Amino acid sequence: MLAQTRPGAKGALLFHSCLPVAEFGGTWPRDTPVQVHAMDADQLFVAEGDLDAARELVAMTYAAELFLYPGDKHLFADPSLPDYDEAAAKLLMQRVLGFLGRTARFDPDPMGGERELLGQYLDFQRQTVLAKTDGLNREQMARRHEPSALTLAGLLYHLALVEESWLEVRFLGLPVREPWAGVDFDADPEWEFRTSAELEPERLRQRYREACERSRQAAVQADGLDQLSVRPLRDGRRFTLRWVLLHLLEETARHAGHADMLREAIDGTVGE
Repeated sequence: MLAQTRPGAKGALLFHSCLPVAEFGGTWPRDTPVQVHAMDADQLFVAEGDLDAARELVAMTYAAELFLYPGDKHLFADPSLPDYDEAAAKLLMQRVLGFLGRTARFDPDPMGGERELLGQYLDFQRQTVLAKTDGLNREQMARRHEPSALTLAGLLYHLALVEESWLEVRFLGLPVREPWAGVDFDADPEWEFRTSAELEPERLRQRYREACERSRQAAVQADGLDQLSVRPLRDGRRFTLRWVLLHLLEETARHAGHADMLREAIDGTVGE
């Protein structure tokens, strides 16, 4: 009821049941995401109309997802009850964490200035990439999907390198940080993609968060968007803060799209 009727609701998670949208006004807010989780043979969900209501909701808004788990248990996600199904509950939690990560993002300010909006749009994409990895274990983060060799772990580690190498090293002229400092990328250009499989998911996420924060601090130090980089591009030209923020926005958004497809292949969680 609150998600359907209260302005500004960030989203809704419906477990084991779903009321018809007509119950609270007949429509669902267009931009309010919702997930419905239930077992496909749960008679309380199937026979009493909840499944039909969930399918109606999914058909009504692009921001709705219905996840059906094999089995006939009702409260299967509660470990204190006989209906508990460990495998289904684990997958449910994984999907829910990804959902919460997406809904935690902040939309850019429609009235913001140029410098402010560049940072806000970049942060939105950074948060999207992180949300695509929420709830996943090490094997899932390192899982490849043929024919691509990309993994979510590799993308996250690569983007941490991209953040620091562009803002700290090239723009400000600071020394290269570990673990990148001792790497011969000419000899091993896929180093961060290859070694990411050795790291635990939360270590990868934290390393990326740290890199993003260092980039924010580097951008704050600039006098303005027209300030030139300390180090030049390969052709000898130096670049502005505006240029590098747009470059990071483009690269992060591109990899967020890759992460959308990788996450969907892992557990069915889709992007917006």
